[in-house]
Amino acid sequence: MNKKKVMTMVLFMAILLLIGDIIVVKGTVWMHAKGNANEQRMSEEFADETGIQESTQEETTQVLQSEEDVTKTDTADIEQSLVRIAVKQSAGMGIIWAVTEDNVVIVSNRHVLTGDVEAQVTFADGEQLTAEALGYSAQYDIAFFQIRTGQIPQELLWEIAEVRRPLEIAWQERTHSGTVIIQADSEEAAYQGTIHQIQYIPEFGTDMLVTYCYAKAGMSGGGVFDEEGWLLGMITGGEAAGSGQKEAWITYSIPSPIIEQEYQLLVE
Repeated sequence: MNKKKVMTMVLFMAILLLIGDIIVVKGTVWMHAKGNANEQRMSEEFADETGIQESTQEETTQVLQSEEDVTKTDTADIEQSLVRIAVKQSAGMGIIWAVTEDNVVIVSNRHVLTGDVEAQVTFADGEQLTAEALGYSAQYDIAFFQIRTGQIPQELLWEIAEVRRPLEIAWQERTHSGTVIIQADSEEAAYQGTIHQIQYIPEFGTDMLVTYCYAKAGMSGGGVFDEEGWLLGMITGGEAAGSGQKEAWITYSIPSPIIEQEYQLLVE
């Protein structure tokens, strides 16, 4: 056997070993980004507290792909209802839930806001404003912030929009397994995937919308939309293919009817 063939075989075996490691190594990822270099690592205690699950080998094999293979899509129809959120030690996303005469209400994950009473909000056009805490869900990983309407430039009020959210019956019709969905991140990009199932996750204490779609740190509090722009859920956590990774291929999202239920409890 000549030297060229030997080198080819060695390279082939190395690739097989690498692929094997990727498939069998299991890990977790939480979708918020820490605010400074000392906090860039993912906290094992935090992951345990939030109940992020590890993928089984079979599940990971089904959804594993390279970032280059991710289907990105246009977010023009939904970007006006999404914001970026930053607090002292964390960052994530938020969804514009309600626009009233008095305030603009933004929903995000409670773990993104980490108990802060104020958050820096960046809108799609780059405008930055300070939001104050409105209330937190006692049961779910949900938090509401508000910005007083008087603080918001009129031009921005014309541009932003309440997210389109279906009633529960319509939501059930839009969340069948295999339905194409869009998950937006905080860098003005979005990724296309599919709904896997609605599954009760004990660590979250509720049914969660489980999707096969690329997600990464910083996407907590972002939306899961169908192709018509209707909000189906809020990204809350996910499963990574490898230990220590900050990217996931299976994501868990709180269904939008639950968020509406918590909002109504807050404003009543």
